[in-house]
Amino acid sequence: MAQDIDPDWPPNPATVREQIAWAYANFAGVSATWEEGNGRDRRDRWRIRKSLYYKLLDGRAHIGSLIRDERSKVTDPVACSYCGSRGHLTMDRLIPCAKLGEDLARNIVWACRPCNSSKGAMDVLEWHQEKDRFPTLDVLRHYLKLVALICDRRGCLDEPFPASNLDLPFDLERLPTVNYPPIRELQRAMATIAGWPPQPTTVREQVAWAYANFAGVRATWEEGNGRDRSVRWAIRKSLYYRLLDGRAHIGSLIRDERSKMTDPVGCSYCGSRDRLTVDHLIPRAKLGEDLAHNIVWACRSCNSSKGAKDVLEWHQEKGRFPTLVVLRRYLKLVALICDQRGCLDNPFPAPNLDLPFDLDRLPTVNYPPIREIRLTASPALDSSAQPR
Repeated sequence: MAQDIDPDWPPNPATVREQIAWAYANFAGVSATWEEGNGRDRRDRWRIRKSLYYKLLDGRAHIGSLIRDERSKVTDPVACSYCGSRGHLTMDRLIPCAKLGEDLARNIVWACRPCNSSKGAMDVLEWHQEKDRFPTLDVLRHYLKLVALICDRRGCLDEPFPASNLDLPFDLERLPTVNYPPIRELQRAMATIAGWPPQPTTVREQVAWAYANFAGVRATWEEGNGRDRSVRWAIRKSLYYRLLDGRAHIGSLIRDERSKMTDPVGCSYCGSRDRLTVDHLIPRAKLGEDLAHNIVWACRSCNSSKGAKDVLEWHQEKGRFPTLVVLRRYLKLVALICDQRGCLDNPFPAPNLDLPFDLDRLPTVNYPPIREIRLTASPALDSSAQPR
């Protein structure tokens, strides 16, 4: 590997603009490395931070606005930004009023009373250093954008650094640059610590958690393996909370029924086109309905092998994982039946519910690697829609 021979790298910031650009470039490198996982830590951080640093200085790139951070207050679960607690929440100013921090939405985050009281009139970086902790990446991004915005508005970006004579509500020398902890110790947001991943306590939460994981895996399959971790994480978390609060709904079975007419006819389990029969995903022996939405094509061999077993039970017995098309239909059936029986708000686990399926079997985080998952059992359809 070629060595970096740039005599001006790493930089030694001489202006406020350079210090902020250096801090934000390092943050971007760490954030991208976190998204990708630990495998590409050194290479990605080095490449991204150097490129972005020079782009920020010559105007080819800009530190983004706070719109994304404000949106997250609406879409993310409400919890303390510092510890993840959801109890006794108050509002806290990243840059405190005592240091002339603005009393505006962009400077305000959720904080529990203990964290708010402990932080007091300290700057968020000062407080984290005193606690010997590192802020989450979401809090740090928000803070760095605030710093850049305030310095720009005060017209001090081209002032010399260190800036001892500038009356700023923060200490520019505290901005983290190369002094990040190991990637594995960083957190994107405290919601990943408190309440995430969820531990479903109702049938509704279990069904939503299963479907949100399915949606994340399906989107990851379509995107290919490169964005596995970040895509699955973002989609399943967002969808899970939207399903619970009514902003999203598990779709109807119309799309699945249409595929019976448009897709090549073949066994839903193995793809064979010989000696086809119809099979009930939820078997009649377990009171599965004899209706179109519960019926799929199956060859006699698979139908005979499956018998009166539930489709997930049968696949687990065979040491296989159902195709995404079969799993989508099954999860929609589960949600429909639970809704029709009025048991969505019953406690989970649900040993006393007389359901024709086992809610504990619903796949959540126990998916196989993306490369081993198939969209359908049909070789023609699956090969034409392979993940990129």
